[in-house]
Amino acid sequence: MSCRNHIISFSLPVGVLIVIPSCLIVLSNDYLIGWGINIATDVFLFFLGFILIIFGVTLLLECIRLFSIIGRGTLAPWSPTENLVVSGMYRRTRNPMISGVLIALLGESILLSSF
Repeated sequence: MSCRNHIISFSLPVGVLIVIPSCLIVLSNDYLIGWGINIATDVFLFFLGFILIIFGVTLLLECIRLFSIIGRGTLAPWSPTENLVVSGMYRRTRNPMISGVLIALLGESILLSSF
């Protein structure tokens, strides 16, 4: 298992969390942040979105770390794990990486005031 496999395996989360939302923002010409309710609510929602993004990315990185250390592989199908990972978040759910990405996307939508 090479470092190259680990770097390439980050392409899907990076694409879903950074590249696609950035393209959507640029294409929509909507650079304003804030829901327009009132300043206190906008600040609260901004921080809520930011916290959700941090939580989702942390969950994703922890799952990737478990894949690397315990499973001795990556999340990429061309470099699958050698061992089944059943510790950490994998005790509770089979898809914590997807949960992490969805939580981060929810945070992005709140942060960028986008449905």
